[in-house]
Amino acid sequence: MTADHPDVIRADVLRSLGADRETVEELSTYCDNPFPVDALPQPPALPLPEEAHTTDWRDYLDEQGDDPFGFLQSRLVQLNIPIQEGVSKTAKRVFRRPLRMLTSFAAANRLTKVPLAAG
Repeated sequence: MTADHPDVIRADVLRSLGADRETVEELSTYCDNPFPVDALPQPPALPLPEEAHTTDWRDYLDEQGDDPFGFLQSRLVQLNIPIQEGVSKTAKRVFRRPLRMLTSFAAANRLTKVPLAAG
């Protein structure tokens, strides 16, 4: 092994920190990588291609107007689930029907939209 091999460098560092030969061997064995690094797949080429949903999000950005959260509530029904104690107990009435039918929670349950709290 050459002086720039990782195992040689590791052993030199351990010796410089006061490790004796036996400790260097023990720690070298402990630090061995049991995984075949050469068998790992190549990382993907960057930049990654756009995912299918990116176009939708760009359209949302263009269409949002002056109420981005309200706009998203009209597209993502789960943003209309009221945040209040006991709401999960009304699952059939409040959650299931609008989610399965992709209808508005407000229309299905006569609920007001969930307000976006100022941060």
